[in-house]
Formats: sequence, C-alpha cells, structure tokens
Amino acid sequence: MTEDLAKERSGEIGWQDVDRGLLIYGPPGTGKTFFATALARSCGLPLVTASVSKWQSAGHLGDLLAAMKATFEKARSQQPSILFLDELDSIGDRTRFKGEHGVYSTQVVNYLLECIDGVEGRDKIVVVAATNFPEAIDPALLRSGRIERHVRLDLPDADERADILRFHLGFACISDELRSLAADLDGWTPADLERLARDAKRHARAKERPTRLADLADALPPLRTLSDETVARVSIHEAGHAVVTLLLWSDMKVALSVRRNYRPTASTERLGHARFFHPDPEVHTRESMENLICGALAGAAAEELVLGAHSNGAGGRQGSDIEYATRFATLIVASYGMGESLLFALEETKIEASTARRLPSPMQSEISGIMRKQFDRAKALLSQHVTILKSLTDSLLEKENLTADEVATLFRGGASTILKR
Repeated sequence: MTEDLAKERSGEIGWQDVDRGLLIYGPPGTGKTFFATALARSCGLPLVTASVSKWQSAGHLGDLLAAMKATFEKARSQQPSILFLDELDSIGDRTRFKGEHGVYSTQVVNYLLECIDGVEGRDKIVVVAATNFPEAIDPALLRSGRIERHVRLDLPDADERADILRFHLGFACISDELRSLAADLDGWTPADLERLARDAKRHARAKERPTRLADLADALPPLRTLSDETVARVSIHEAGHAVVTLLLWSDMKVALSVRRNYRPTASTERLGHARFFHPDPEVHTRESMENLICGALAGAAAEELVLGAHSNGAGGRQGSDIEYATRFATLIVASYGMGESLLFALEETKIEASTARRLPSPMQSEISGIMRKQFDRAKALLSQHVTILKSLTDSLLEKENLTADEVATLFRGGASTILKR
C-alpha cells in the first residue's frame, strides 16, 4: 500500500489502482494504532483519527451522524489522506441488532457505509480500521472496495521486541545485551514494551542523564520463577498437544516452549506454547474439524491422564484451547450442517465461543457432546503413547524450547519403540 500511494502521488498509477481500505486486527496492545500512525508517516500523508465512541459522545443519533460526516469531510479536505477508525467492532453487525435499539444501530452502520462507499465516493481517502474482534463487524464494511485488506498483528517475536525497544528508547542499533533482554520478554505486547521504555527513560531523567540499557533493566518487573510442579504441568500440557497433533496429521510440524522464569506483564502471561506449522486444508470435513478439536483439547487431556485433573490453563480467555474447541464444535453443529441436523443456524463469520450459549438446548448438548468425545479420544490416544508423551515432556523440561525438527525426531523415536514391542 505504501508503494502504491507513492506511485499515485507521482502520477505513475491512478487512484483506482490503490487499495481503498485496511483492517488491522489482533490481540489488545499489539500496536494497531501505532501501525496506522507509522503508515501515515511513511506515506507522508495527513492522518485523521476517529472512533465510534467519539462520534457517539457528540449526542443523539443526529449528532452522531453529523460527527461521522464531519470526520470524512475533514479527511476529504486534506486528501490524499489516511482516515483511522479505531475500535471498528463498536459499529456492530446489522444481522445481530435486536430490540428497540436495532433501528438506531442499523442507521449508524448504513451511514458509515454511505460515507465509505456512497454515491459521492470517498475521493482519495484510505480508511484504516482497527479492532480486537473482526468477527463482530458488519461484513458489508469489509467487502472489496471498502475496508478490503485484512492484516492480523500478533505478538512480536524476540527480534521484533528488541527493535521495538530500540525505537522507543531512541537507540541507534540493537546491542547483544538489548537482544538478550528482549528474548526474556516473551508474551509482551508492543504496548507493554512502549510502557517499559517510558519507565526506563523516567529512570534516566531522575539521574539527569541519557537513557542507558541499565535503566531498562532497572525498570523491568521482578523475575518470577515457576515452581517445579507448575513447569512439569505446563510441559505435560504442551507435549500432549504435540503428540495428538502428530498422530492425527502426517504433514504437521510442532514446536514447543515452556517458561520457567518470566517477567509478568499487564497482558497475557503465556507460560507455555505449542506452535503449529500446517497448510490449511482446501475444504474441511467433519473428521478434519474433529481432529482440530481433539488436538486443541489434548493439552488438558494430558494433564488429566498424568496428573488426574487439568488446570485453568486450558480455558479462561479468548484464544484458549477450550474457546477454540467450542468455536469449531459450534461450526459443526450450527453452520456447516455436519451435526445431527442439517439446519443452518448461524453464519460461520458470526460464530464465537459465546454463541453456543444462545443456541437451542439440543444444539448446546450436541456441541458439548462433540467436545467431550474428542477430549476422551485425545486422552485415549495419549494413554496408548505414554512413552512418547514422557519423552517430549522430559526434553521440554530440560531444554525449555524444542524446535519442530527436535519434536519430530523425539516423536519418531518413541513411535519406533512402540512398533518394536
């Protein structure tokens, strides 16, 4: 998009060849607002910012729509420009509106559609929107010609964390010490890292000198060390994911990690992680979706098999194993006609884990039954391959990180041992 905007301004291409909109989505704190600011700066274009909550604060419906129109007119007056709409999910989805507020909310969505892609057009305005919940946005806003490109921002890796800290601290380059420090901050969001840099600069100001790496170290929260029991539980959980997944997919690769020492942050505290490398299937069958559910629940199943019960690490938040499994079981029953009924109850883009609670009781029971069956299946598979589970667990406990190749080697070695018996 940056290159196209530069070529449009130089006259090499026409505005009709430039993408009209971009949706940035991902977990909170991953830098969506910063991305929009950096994009405008890179393109040398003015940035106009707004949000539904700001429009709403103007007053009643007429005031809200007037504020929305004023925002687009401001962007039009500075064209070419970038218009950043934060928390776009607040606009809602017309198919979900109910009750007395439904008409009100529908008018808000319709007017935004008119502003973005009405008869008058939006001239040379690129709309960049941000959200934590893309599934809550009206699909009409996200179609081609409107907010058409969708980019997910995930948590940064170690190198990206080092570069983010370097930027906010104003350092010229990334030293080995900074790289080592950033590697210790797994799970930290860009927002967490920016706050850490502010704290470090505050330490330096108190000493009336430029910011140093020592200030960053001083600003870090105390290092926490997990108990041996917790590290063992997390290792069993992640190894369970790997064993079942590799049993169900021959072309899957899995990398594992566990954190014995970590620095807590206001964001998620991910104590262990299984990363999957697998090409998405062209189509899904019930079997393939059940395999996904089985693999998702395998961590909890491993805990229960080895330790007698699973911990709260399998659920409790969006993106957790149980949330993921619930969403796929709901798709089977309520959207894809793969359950006991062929009834189409919900669009796949509308399904969240909480959707299951609003379905009829028979569908809820079927969803729960699918998950229970796949949990039991995962536990049975693990009980048949305890040697592999133990081998992966022990190696993860020792190294704390296992590459996909290391996991595959351990898995094949354990499988060969079983076959020889």
